[in-house]
Amino acid sequence: MNFRVLERAGASAVCAVMMIVCIQGHVAAQSTARLFPAGDHLPRLLAAPREPVTGAKFVWNDDSPNEYGSGFDGEVAFGVSIPLYLISGRTVQHGLTVGVGAGVFGRFTLENNARELITTDWVVALPFTLRRGDNWYQFRYHHYSGHLGDEYSSRFSVEAENIGRDAVEITAFRQAAPELGFYGGFSWSYIVHPDSAQRFVTRVGAQVEPRSRGGALVPYGAVDVQWEQDNDWEPRMNLQIGVRLPEFKGRRMMRIAMEFFAGPSAQGQFHEEHVRHLTLGIYIDP
Repeated sequence: MNFRVLERAGASAVCAVMMIVCIQGHVAAQSTARLFPAGDHLPRLLAAPREPVTGAKFVWNDDSPNEYGSGFDGEVAFGVSIPLYLISGRTVQHGLTVGVGAGVFGRFTLENNARELITTDWVVALPFTLRRGDNWYQFRYHHYSGHLGDEYSSRFSVEAENIGRDAVEITAFRQAAPELGFYGGFSWSYIVHPDSAQRFVTRVGAQVEPRSRGGALVPYGAVDVQWEQDNDWEPRMNLQIGVRLPEFKGRRMMRIAMEFFAGPSAQGQFHEEHVRHLTLGIYIDP
């Protein structure tokens, strides 16, 4: 990530802070503000490939973009989304939450004993989420960058590209039934690397989440589909089916899931390559 990208990302963060201050001043007479509200004020798109999350998964590549070819990879992710400031309206479920999220995704091969790193992807986000009951609307600043592993680059004499985006996103989520929700949105990147990259992305998705029933395992399902202008609008689909594990201290904090992914790769360095893989992973939702 070069210094110009960091400088522009910092400027975007300053603008976001100014927005928080302006929003606070506008509604202070009508609402109650709270620092660091409960984490569930920031919604999760469970099947989105590069949303901040903490977890690990085995990846079986049927159609792989990297030089190791078909076989097994591993991916470890460390990420978190934190609600910073809640401006409540009539109730907590009718308020605006300002948050921050960040994550790193490391993909490494399981085809040799060295477990060499293939790629790392970094994300930083500043979401502004407006809730209306179970429905929500989100405006988000989003930074994304993809990097090639040094071992991989050296082994295959591959030169890394400068891959990065700074974007603004708009997403709307509709709870169509007690256990079923749909969402859709788009993003526009005002900074792209390489400079020739296209700027628009659209997405739709759905999530099926049955209500918790005591100590039993709770199944769920989710699908996320994206179309990037930079990939000639070829769809990228990720289908996730899993179970939430029993409650711990009153919350279901862990889930196990299988995924089927097809389309342009979610790894930044291979974003133009078509991939198809199955995964088995475990995730933590703090």
